[in-house]
Amino acid sequence: MFKILGDRPLPLRTAPLVLKCEGSTPLATVCVIFCAAIQGESRGGEVGTVRLFRKRLGEMLLEDGVISGEDLEAALEHSKQRLVPVGRALLELGRVDEALLSVYLEKQLGESLVERGLLNHEQLDRIVTRSQALTEPLGSMAVRFGYLTDEDLAQLMALDYGLPCLRLRQLKVDPDTARLLPPELALQALFLPIDITGDVLSVATARPYDEIMVRDLEESTGMSVSLVVVPEQELRAAIRHYNPEVKETPDES
Repeated sequence: MFKILGDRPLPLRTAPLVLKCEGSTPLATVCVIFCAAIQGESRGGEVGTVRLFRKRLGEMLLEDGVISGEDLEAALEHSKQRLVPVGRALLELGRVDEALLSVYLEKQLGESLVERGLLNHEQLDRIVTRSQALTEPLGSMAVRFGYLTDEDLAQLMALDYGLPCLRLRQLKVDPDTARLLPPELALQALFLPIDITGDVLSVATARPYDEIMVRDLEESTGMSVSLVVVPEQELRAAIRHYNPEVKETPDES
């Protein structure tokens, strides 16, 4: 089925566990076991609550005056009824637009990196400035600047979002499913569909915070999307492997 492996030590306050999938276990099931394992680990074997270090998106939007308390309450209720993240709920209710939501999801990641001690505020400001100038995601820019590795970033996001963090060699990828997205879109979004089990589409991603892409995938396929986080460069290589016709861009050479 699968094994739970302790990963190498990271400069994080709580090192996440990594799940190795074996056989055809759906990733949705793996995610549940992953969360239970981390919860048990945080309480010495007893299932408890994982402390997440990323600031809640709704709180950030409320503090900045982007939404009102009523907006947040409506989004929380919508989130509960539709089983979608609060950011997506705000989007569906028309309280924020896609561009604004994307900005705050990136901001949320930046604050998490600072909170965990992986960046200081000066480094974050530098990354944000360059990220906006080059229209490159904040996390990718942090790796490019050498502040953390691809693996560190993947595990941080997995822990923050309660998702499994795997290496691609640990995943069984269905070649037909991997070509479900146009390769240019897959590279731009860093989403690689890897398996379909029933009405669940399992997707490897280096951007688990991209609620807009998850929404678009679910609406276009009619399936629920289950995410697993993988390091960005491994994901890019895999997308190219399953789509050899796509051309390499200068930034990826």
